[in-house]
Amino acid sequence: MDKLFDYTQTVHFPMIVLSCFIVLLSFIIRALRWKFLFSPENRPAFFTLYHALIIGFMLNFILPGRIGEFVRPAILKAENNFSYTIGISTIVLERIFDAFFLILSLCIIFLVTGIGGNTEIQTADSQVGGRTLTNIFSKVSVALFILVTGIIMVNTRFFQSKIKILLGKFSKSSIIAKIQQVLDDIFKTVQVIKNPASFFTCFALTCVIWFLNGLAQYCVVLACPGLNIT
Repeated sequence: MDKLFDYTQTVHFPMIVLSCFIVLLSFIIRALRWKFLFSPENRPAFFTLYHALIIGFMLNFILPGRIGEFVRPAILKAENNFSYTIGISTIVLERIFDAFFLILSLCIIFLVTGIGGNTEIQTADSQVGGRTLTNIFSKVSVALFILVTGIIMVNTRFFQSKIKILLGKFSKSSIIAKIQQVLDDIFKTVQVIKNPASFFTCFALTCVIWFLNGLAQYCVVLACPGLNIT
């Protein structure tokens, strides 16, 4: 305890406060991005989304399995009667934007630094080969490509009409009606990103979010002498 107390005396707390402010700002940007993922005619209020977002991330920190991601649309449904399917679909789109940004950033890093092949990266506790990084990058890129291709397919009228025709062949039971409603909600959500303005706005906000995340961690490193995050 004495060592811990002595170490806290060396911490630069103004930088910690700055880091907290940056994190808070990143949550505001996240809520703004989430708002743009809803269709204009079905867009919740900003503070409604911010409230659900903060609760969701709090649960992500204290519970396993990112439970908070499933709680966020549940809060919207309970408080404002928004469709749960539309809510969860927008969160899936959030993760796709995040993955797209990270893979694009990784591509830029690979091109600029020349990482790959026989390159070795030394961290504090281990050594990672460039071939391993290249292999991971390739698999993640393929997964993202398949996911994006699936979204594009879902966004086409041809695919949507075929699904509706297929469901129409079954009896009009309550289960089939529920499936049709879920699919309609998903179709409405993915159509949002067909608008170039909405797409580029969400991607720009994603870039800002990850920049703020990195900046907040950098402030913590500067505030804590001897802290090594490599």
